[in-house]
Amino acid sequence: MASSSNSTLTNSAARKMKVAELRQELLSRGLDSGGLKQDLLDRLLNDLSSASNAAAAAPQTTETKTKRKDSDGEGSSLDISPSTRYVLRFHGTFNHISATASCGCVLYNSETDKTVWCGTQFYSAGESAQLAEMKCLSQALSGLYKLGVRRLIVQGHARGTVVNQLQGNFGVRTKPLQALYTDIERIMAQFEECEVWGIAVDQIAKVQVLSKQSLDSKTSEGFEVFSVFSKHVPVADQDGGDIASSDVHGNDVDRHDHSIEDKAINHSDDLHTEDLGLEAQDHDDDEEEEEETLVPLPSFSPTKQYVLRFDGGSRGNPGTSGAGMVIFDSESGLEVWSAFEYLEETTNNVAEYSALLSGLKCAKALGINKIIAEGDSTLVVKQVKGEYEVKSAHLKPLCTSVREVARSFSSFSINYIPRAENFRADQLANVAMDEKFSMGLEVLDYLESDEHVSGQPKGRTNRSRPEVVDAVASAPMMAQPSAYSSPGDSSAISHDQLPIPDAEISEHQLSPHRTYVLRFGGGTKDQSGGGSAAVLKDDISGEEIWSGFHFVDDRDASQFIAGYTGLILGLRKASSMGVQRLIVEGNMKFVIEQMAGNWKVKSEEIKPYYAHAKELSDNFEDVEYQLISSQDIAHLKALCGDAIAYRQSQLPGFSSYK
Repeated sequence: MASSSNSTLTNSAARKMKVAELRQELLSRGLDSGGLKQDLLDRLLNDLSSASNAAAAAPQTTETKTKRKDSDGEGSSLDISPSTRYVLRFHGTFNHISATASCGCVLYNSETDKTVWCGTQFYSAGESAQLAEMKCLSQALSGLYKLGVRRLIVQGHARGTVVNQLQGNFGVRTKPLQALYTDIERIMAQFEECEVWGIAVDQIAKVQVLSKQSLDSKTSEGFEVFSVFSKHVPVADQDGGDIASSDVHGNDVDRHDHSIEDKAINHSDDLHTEDLGLEAQDHDDDEEEEEETLVPLPSFSPTKQYVLRFDGGSRGNPGTSGAGMVIFDSESGLEVWSAFEYLEETTNNVAEYSALLSGLKCAKALGINKIIAEGDSTLVVKQVKGEYEVKSAHLKPLCTSVREVARSFSSFSINYIPRAENFRADQLANVAMDEKFSMGLEVLDYLESDEHVSGQPKGRTNRSRPEVVDAVASAPMMAQPSAYSSPGDSSAISHDQLPIPDAEISEHQLSPHRTYVLRFGGGTKDQSGGGSAAVLKDDISGEEIWSGFHFVDDRDASQFIAGYTGLILGLRKASSMGVQRLIVEGNMKFVIEQMAGNWKVKSEEIKPYYAHAKELSDNFEDVEYQLISSQDIAHLKALCGDAIAYRQSQLPGFSSYK
């Protein structure tokens, strides 16, 4: 029979025992202790499994259950070790009809690949899948930390918004998400190790099933194990101290969730076109404009050394191929950047070279000056070093390009590593092949424009002057008569006749691979004319880049004409500054829905404005239209009010304004 000291022995701990320890444990249990290590281990694991099943089958008394709830977690059934690295996978699901959402989480032991814990959360307050994932992650990370997890890899779908937000690729715009993002960042900082990875969709199949089941059954499961730890758990803060009698959030988890739900409900209030009225704003509205949450971007020092690991693969050789690249900080060992590239059909060697070349180019564009490249392809490593001759004609230009980029670094070396050590780059290459798309290579736009290489990204001729600016700044685009006016209709207005000033080409050029936010508004007051305004902001820092307002000198102008005018002014300005990725926000549902293609344009008066705004919008690489509340455009309302009150325009960087 096992001694009391061995009653808590786990499968994971048993696998780490030495032969002598295994023999002693088997003897204490009255089992045969002869044979090789694998035989000894199998006997012990079978015995542990039998004991666990017997304990599960035995009825649990009320006294035992109460003790588990009052023991501050001592009775937890989760086998957690602070020294073990765990993997937390998550996925959210949203039902558009019922406006409900759910999120599933699965925790794995990275050493044994065994499932340690599963949990689901159902939300009925109208959360999106994104909000559900954020809320669920916040609770899961907080609970796992309290259970003793200290080393964690968080994994979600590579195309998922939340994954890219946590990696710093996307900004966090809405207030409920900003609050949750801040919580998650704070909790993740408490772990000794915590990384965020994007993985292929087939790797989260189990989590997807759990999330769908939770949504269908409208139930939550698994998270009750964390409730035991909700109070009186000291957690190390970022300064190394202790936060006594508090959870990671600094308050009760349930209360925090309710506050976020309230914010989500308030944010989704029904919006009306009357919200664009230009009444004077109360001082309280101005005070309620909260500070934008800053999303940290990776910072790369030209004096520090970094490690680039690369890998390429081909399914068929030649066949569907992908490349994976990841950069680590050589001092801390933490992942600081990653990307993957879909290469369509090519060979394995070409994929390996492509991974190395793209990785080096991205490192250079990020400002890195000292790099060590590591890969598991003996051929590529030795050819780049010059130890192997490059005989294949199709590999020679790739090798030459790699050497040219390598010479641009102040310090460069390349080494071979075993495939087992290159698992992260291999995983990213497989994500590219599975998902058949690329992510993380946008930074190459800088490098390509600087070097004036051929085959430059569409819409750009050089870094300082995008092609799209010429089309917008020189003259407004003409509408297609067949789409927006009837033949022989003399009342139809062409774009060059719209009473809207043109933006000049701006000396201040913005990054073509970053996303920016354009907010617009417009309105009328009595018969004094209309006011239009636009504000361009950085999506990540929230910093205002440009703002302006315009007086619409037309007593009969509608608020929708004023709104479209504000939108066109903003689009022209963004184009003149080289923006290629844009999120357009406004509280005029009429305009937003029409620009998003959800509502048809029927008014002949509005058609030319819509046509011009649509063509301007189509010149950007990526544009997303979002409806926001009237509270979020208080600044725009004030600008519109100034335009009407003073009957003038202030549009910095425009060719003419009153």
